Parts: sequence; structure tokens; C-alpha cells
Amino acid sequence: MSRGQPIGISGVKFMPPVHIEREANHVLDTWAASGHPRSLPVPIDEIIELHLGLTLEFVDLRDQLGIDDVLGAIFPDRKLIKIDSLLEDPAHRGRCAFTMAHEVGHWVLHRHLMHADAEQSSLFGFEPGPVLVCRSGFRPPEEMQADKFASYLLMPRAEILDAWARWRGSHAQASLADVMSETGLGDLDAAVRKFVRPLADEIGVSAQALGIRLRDLKLIVPHVQPSLFG
Repeated sequence: MSRGQPIGISGVKFMPPVHIEREANHVLDTWAASGHPRSLPVPIDEIIELHLGLTLEFVDLRDQLGIDDVLGAIFPDRKLIKIDSLLEDPAHRGRCAFTMAHEVGHWVLHRHLMHADAEQSSLFGFEPGPVLVCRSGFRPPEEMQADKFASYLLMPRAEILDAWARWRGSHAQASLADVMSETGLGDLDAAVRKFVRPLADEIGVSAQALGIRLRDLKLIVPHVQPSLFG
């Protein structure tokens, strides 16, 4: 058999964020319906193995695939997700969770396309392998969609709003000026990461991912509009 088939999928169409968020919430809702209440941190490894029926493995994926920046890969024909063993380090807990959720995004959003491409590859004598890999610097449309899905799955809107209110003492927004003042940092991205890190550690995600999600939810905003009621 031949090796070296292209890793990726064809036929990816635009998906509005609301559709991706709905699909992520469906996973959480069906997980909850089976007796597991929705809560943070989201138990992504249990969802993968117990709910979706996929196998999860940690391996030296960089060596196996010969790709230096690979983080995860999905093998749809084997219902298998592989995560690079470097992410097992507790220091990478948030990135590991996001990578696992990213691969679930491919399974939920792109499974029909992955199976089609896998079947086509078999016709040309390619060995079964990953159809998609998650790489640290490679972002075609399917990867950006899976990133969105991972964000919605690990940081669902309702749970994050509640977590923010518990952490901050109210649902009030924080301005970027407040964030920089509280952290004492002049670099905006570094200030946001430092500001949200306590909450990120609590809910099992990276500070970078949470910062992006909080800005998406308009909890961290450029300017807080003054209240009409003082």
C-alpha cells in the first residue's frame, strides 16, 4: 500500500457560529440527559469515551506522523482520537482539553466528509490513517470551525456567565482599561491572560482560550457603557 495521502478534507462549507454553538450544546445536553449534569470543568475525556463511543489515546504523535507541530489527530474509520503525549503534562491541562474538544468538533461537524474522504483514499490504495490533524499553526476552514466548537463545548455560554458572576461578584462587564489596571501590565493580551487565569484554572481551560471566549461573550469589553440608572 501507498502512504502519504494528504491530511485534510474537501467540501467544507461555511457554518455560522450559531450553528456550531448549537451542535456543541447538543453534545452537552445529550450528555446531561444520560445522567451527567452540565457543569464546569467539562469532562471532555469522559464525553469522548463514554458518550460518543470514541477511543482516546495519548501517543508520541509527532513521531508517528512525522509532523513537528501536531497536537491531535482523528482516525474516523477507527473511531479513534490521538493526542500528542506532550499535552499530558499538567502544565498543559487547558491546551490538552481544548485539543480533545477540537477533535470532537471534527467528529461532530465533519464526520460525513471525513468518511467520504477516507473511502476515496482506500480506493487508491492508501493505508488507513488520520483524515485530520490539529497543528499549532495550520488553520484552514475546518480547523477554525473545530476551534469554535471546542470553545463552545468547554466554555458554554450559560455556565460561563454563571462562573463569571460567582468569580466577579456580579454579571458586570470588565473594561480592558480595568483589566490592565488590575494586572499592572501594559501589554493587552498578556494582561487579559493574567486577569482571567484564576478562573481559567478553575474551569480547566487555558487563559488564552478563556480570554477569547469572555471577549466573545462581551464580558470583557473595550469600554463599559455607563448605566442609565447610575
